[in-house]
Amino acid sequence: GHIDILQVRLSKIFILDFNPEASKENENNVSSQLYWYALGLSFRT
Repeated sequence: GHIDILQVRLSKIFILDFNPEASKENENNVSSQLYWYALGLSFRT
């Protein structure tokens, strides 16, 4: 996967990962993927 949109607003980082299959995926898998994106970005800020 990859991040589709990354915004920095008001000193906060917003991550959007568009996934048309998300409704079929386990919520924990989707949350886990966003967690790893956030963790990776935390090293860049």
